[in-house]
Amino acid sequence: MHRLFRLLSLVLACLLLFPLSACTPSTPDEPTPPDEPTPEQPDDTPSTEETPTQQPDNTPTEDQRRLKTLGLCVSEGGLPTTRTAIDKRFEEYKDMGITAVRIDTAWGSPSEGVWQMSDATRAYLDAAKKHGLKLKLILPTVMAPPAWLSAREGARLIDYNGRASINTVSYWYDGIKQYVAGALRAQLNAIVKGGWADVIGAVIVDMGPAGEPLYPPAWTQVSNGLDSSNNGEEVMWCYGDNAQRDFREKMQQKYGAIGDANAAWGTSYASFDALRVPRPGEVKGALWGDVLTWYRDTKREFMDMQVSTFRTALKDAALEDCPLILYLPGADVTEAQWQAAAAAGNAPTAIRICCDNSYSVQLADRYGCYLQYTGITSTHELRTLRKYMVENGYGDIPVFGENAGGEDAAADIQLLVDIIKQYKLYGIDYTHTRWLYQADGKTHHPRHAKLAALLPQLSDYLDTVDITQPPELSLSEAAPDGDVLRLDLTFTLPEGETFAFAFFPLCSLSFDIEDGDTLEYDVCISEDFWGVGAIDGSFADGKTLRDNYGLTDTNGLRVHPNADLSDFCYPEWHHRSIKLGTAATDGQTLAQLQLAAHPETRDGLFGMQEVTVFYDNIVIVRDGEVVHEVFRDEGDVALQPPLMTRHGTGILSIDAYY
Repeated sequence: MHRLFRLLSLVLACLLLFPLSACTPSTPDEPTPPDEPTPEQPDDTPSTEETPTQQPDNTPTEDQRRLKTLGLCVSEGGLPTTRTAIDKRFEEYKDMGITAVRIDTAWGSPSEGVWQMSDATRAYLDAAKKHGLKLKLILPTVMAPPAWLSAREGARLIDYNGRASINTVSYWYDGIKQYVAGALRAQLNAIVKGGWADVIGAVIVDMGPAGEPLYPPAWTQVSNGLDSSNNGEEVMWCYGDNAQRDFREKMQQKYGAIGDANAAWGTSYASFDALRVPRPGEVKGALWGDVLTWYRDTKREFMDMQVSTFRTALKDAALEDCPLILYLPGADVTEAQWQAAAAAGNAPTAIRICCDNSYSVQLADRYGCYLQYTGITSTHELRTLRKYMVENGYGDIPVFGENAGGEDAAADIQLLVDIIKQYKLYGIDYTHTRWLYQADGKTHHPRHAKLAALLPQLSDYLDTVDITQPPELSLSEAAPDGDVLRLDLTFTLPEGETFAFAFFPLCSLSFDIEDGDTLEYDVCISEDFWGVGAIDGSFADGKTLRDNYGLTDTNGLRVHPNADLSDFCYPEWHHRSIKLGTAATDGQTLAQLQLAAHPETRDGLFGMQEVTVFYDNIVIVRDGEVVHEVFRDEGDVALQPPLMTRHGTGILSIDAYY
């Protein structure tokens, strides 16, 4: 659809440049009839009559109207549940200027082929119809398998500890396509027969846990033991019998003979029957690269099948014009990260859950889908995504902006609107509506009025935005110059220990924080290593930046020095901006700043033992102006020994930028 849109745009441009009359085939001159005078040649005298100027037709197309409707959206987070309360909420949304609501539809399925719509879902559909709102519908298939399906052999994903997922049907389950098609047919038929077809604004393609195209993250497995205090790890989900069998078959198809596979892998398997999917850390190189590629491609094949199945189901329900939306998780895996994981034999979190936004973009282009980015405050990842789309010819695919579901990501609505405008996203999907209300679910939170006040501004933006023009992708650039701070760190982690740290005093001060103040600095690290590159500090009351107030930077990363900054400041310099002034810190006095490192084990790995961190241009900014300089050149700070360390040592010095 999107490539067709580009072709039609080109044709239209040609027609504007070359009118139809100019394209009419020429004919021989005909003689002038004898009873008519030969027309005189026109003279050069300018006409006194003005030729009316044709005004461009600015009437929005049906697709533009639909996009704008879907771009002023809120996500109903499961509350309220009574019909009266739901109707009241939808009335308020309409009054605010909201035009669409995203809802999880809920269904009971006591047995195969039987799907029963919940009373709450009926109430949502009725309220949308009554108040003239469109719905982004989430129709559950693989993300919420019924008990009768989960009980079937091979229907559940199995991790390397032998545990079964509590959501997401196994991609290796033979009956997955038949199940999804049947579930969609039953759910769409119920909606159409109930008279609600007109309220469907779009359908979210259910790709996995929470609808996202991921293997199950740990946070979705809360009743499966993964949220215990000594666990919480992200795992890989390719160890069921059907997955193991598929891996052997795929490797035999690739290599043909076990001898050729052994030569490529440096192994000595007697046959493909002896092959098992290894765990992270057991092998590395070519064999592990094959595992990761097969793991990713299995999910890609499922994603393609799922979009095709949804498209067919809509057509069969006479809803073929209804757009599909694909989620884009707030993180992705770069090719460099993929190659590094294969070589080292490990699998970072993004690979274990298989973030793969570039493929989702390609699917959207192939099937004519819209996209929805689910974590817009992660602006570094968003910038990478939009850059990929523009540079690869996908810039015209509409992308809706959704904030992550936590209250911290929903708090600053002005920031969300600013990000949407900067990256030319097609409106907002504010997540979730519970953050617009107080605990009673009825009393408005101040954010309710804030969103209502910003919706007209967002509506005007949607009337004029041209997503075919690339967004401005530049961020605040690092500008190291002259002297820089150099912090050489060495960590030696004893067996059984899980973290180390080192804190170096930077300066003492007495700075009163105001709302909106930011701590900004340039930073670069020498190794692809997490838990370094931070600046910590403390307030006059003794509370620290790292453990209090929930402070984050513009990329959504916590201020705590155990954060992984390597995606941003390795191997190049990065300008980091931390919002110091919030409602919680307004009026607090900042008393001390420290250079901080706090590396921890991840997936059983600790990483590099030696790393160098460079800092420059450490300042506090208010209303766009530097109001306090901490470090720019030698003499700005007095170098001091470490304040405190654990399993680590370091040397702080002044170096010249080069």
